[in-house]
Amino acid sequence: SLVGDLEVNVFSFLKWLKKDLARAQANRKNVPWIVVHGHRSIYCSCDQDCGIPAWWIRLEMEPILMEFGVDFFINGHEHNYERSYPMHKGKSTKSTKNPTAPMYVVTGAAGSHEMHEPFNRKQPSWSAFRSNSFGYSRFFVYNSTHLHWQQVQTDPTQFPESDYGRVIDDVWIIQENHGPFSEDKAPQGEACPTEAHCPNRSHDHWLPLLDIGAHSHSPGVELIQQFRQQHGDMAYAGRLAQLQKWARENLAPGAEWKDGGLEWEDVREDGSSDGVGVTELV
Repeated sequence: SLVGDLEVNVFSFLKWLKKDLARAQANRKNVPWIVVHGHRSIYCSCDQDCGIPAWWIRLEMEPILMEFGVDFFINGHEHNYERSYPMHKGKSTKSTKNPTAPMYVVTGAAGSHEMHEPFNRKQPSWSAFRSNSFGYSRFFVYNSTHLHWQQVQTDPTQFPESDYGRVIDDVWIIQENHGPFSEDKAPQGEACPTEAHCPNRSHDHWLPLLDIGAHSHSPGVELIQQFRQQHGDMAYAGRLAQLQKWARENLAPGAEWKDGGLEWEDVREDGSSDGVGVTELV
């Protein structure tokens, strides 16, 4: 593609990125924290975007982020939120004191016509926290060694009003050794080998919205699959129809919804289409 008079492709982009990060690394005495922003995920765990598409980006980008000691890679694209532990090549550590690899954050939960995006995959060991309720991320750099990261829920759907503005993910990062990361010191283990090691690291909007398993600790996608197996796709479509009706009346009265119906989130494993005839039931 062309940007002005310049041809931009993956090779020119990576060349530019390395040059820019080299400048940032040289300026670390003045600006010690390095954050890289992108659109698509390097690591995520919601749907098919987190498979081969993320692998291709990871193949080119992860070595560069390690080489220049990038503290955070932040992206959107997925309409949910997920923060990783410090990680490299899928290996992770739970400690956020003097991390030896980047942390990856998907923060695309501000809202869209697609509504909430479900997590169709099991939460990986490296995933510190994930949520598909609406919200935004913020971080405060206190000094050269301490950074405070938070995810704030601002979901007006069917959560209690008291939950609006509630911090649902909160972590301090301490880095006393800013600089390039080396593979021999990178994480080699599993931050959360079992759920017992890392409880309460998922916040799923499906629980209050669908009123199924409201007090369950099971991932929302498992509860939805169980509901559909027990009651059938049409019963589930009826639940979605009720939610669509509620969204029209409360979120954007009079709005022209796509294809005559709200493009509700997809819970099929391949992430392509729900396929249960929701629109015609509304």
